[in-house]
Amino acid sequence: MSPTATASSTWSRASTWCSTLRRVLAPAPAVSRSTGIRNVVDAVTATGAHLLYVSIVGVDRHRFPYYKVKREAERIISASRCAWTIQRATQFHDLLDAFLAMPLFLRTPHLAFQVVDAGEVAQRLIAPTEGAPKGRAPDFGGPEIAPISTLASTRREITGRPVALLPVRRVGFLRDFDDGRHRCPDRRDGHKIWSEWLRETTRAPNL
Repeated sequence: MSPTATASSTWSRASTWCSTLRRVLAPAPAVSRSTGIRNVVDAVTATGAHLLYVSIVGVDRHRFPYYKVKREAERIISASRCAWTIQRATQFHDLLDAFLAMPLFLRTPHLAFQVVDAGEVAQRLIAPTEGAPKGRAPDFGGPEIAPISTLASTRREITGRPVALLPVRRVGFLRDFDDGRHRCPDRRDGHKIWSEWLRETTRAPNL
């Protein structure tokens, strides 16, 4: 295949990837989002229950549309009369694995993740449900921060599944990811690293 045809194929796949990403992550209309969380808050307030909301590290300093949705939900909850705890966490292992399963993954120059095990976050959530509401709980981050190139190569070595990393510029919310606003390097509470999670979740080949 000629260089021109290869480039055309790459950008065609990139366009498809971006279109898919927009469909998956496109937030619902603002009215629908705010109405939904307000209904939950009202129900919790009426019953006197404790509302535990799982959010994402960096939603208050990030331009990613989905993060803005989570931040608005936090505002509604924190302004309510119900008993509440908000727990922010970094990206789960299985979420990053799902994105790396796509044909292409966009890579800014300094993109890195602090992935965390969902089970470990769940263990953290047990304490607030059994005790008094904590308001904003301390952020919960994974044990290591690794460049996306390292995460992708580790995944390929363990699972045999490669992914094409497409270099892109630091523009819009991609700059926020490149700057690491989705990470909390001072809160490395998790223990399970990326390679360990991959080995645990990768099925052994049929013998």
